[in-house]
Amino acid sequence: MQLNVLIREITDRELDEVSLPVLKEYLVKQSERLKPSSLGHRIRFIRSLFRYAFEEGYVPRNPALKLKEPKADKRIPKFLIEEDVIHLKISCQSLRDHALLHFLYSTGCRVGEVY
Repeated sequence: MQLNVLIREITDRELDEVSLPVLKEYLVKQSERLKPSSLGHRIRFIRSLFRYAFEEGYVPRNPALKLKEPKADKRIPKFLIEEDVIHLKISCQSLRDHALLHFLYSTGCRVGEVY
C-alpha cells in the first residue's frame, strides 16, 4: 500500500530521477494526515526501498539517505485504578474469567499478549 501511495505521488518521474527534495515534498504532504509514528514508518519504508534499489543497481545514488524520522512522542501506558479492578472482579461470571483477570493483574501482562 505504501508503495502504491509513493508511486502515485511520483508518477511523472523515473525511479532514478527521484531526489531528496522530491521525497521531502512527498513526506510533507503525508505529515499533514499521519501521526509521527506512522510517518516514521513511511520514512523507514522509503529508505529501505531506495537502499534496495541502489544496492541492486536500479538507481545511481540513494536519495533517501538523509531522511530523518520525526521525534516519537513518549506514550504513558494506561492502567486501572484499584476501584476498577474490584468492579472487574465482581463482574467476572465464570472461573475462567476470574483466573484470566487475576493473571493479567498479577503479572502486568497486556491483554493482547494473553491470546
